[in-house]
Amino acid sequence: MKGKDIFTEDEANEIRQLLVEKMASSTKDQQKIRKILRKRLEFHIRDFTNKNGFTVDDFNELVQSGIITIV
Repeated sequence: MKGKDIFTEDEANEIRQLLVEKMASSTKDQQKIRKILRKRLEFHIRDFTNKNGFTVDDFNELVQSGIITIV
């Protein structure tokens, strides 16, 4: 795992917001958003899935399943 799997509520909300923005963005902007997720929030989508199109629902499922912890 390159990133972390424990986030504060504020971090989780920021991840959710960025995932929403990513889905509505151009490819170039998606790259910028993924960089923010990795560098600032230490959230690496590939730590949790190999599928394309990772969404807020996917993130929330990881939280509900206990794979990601919100403190």
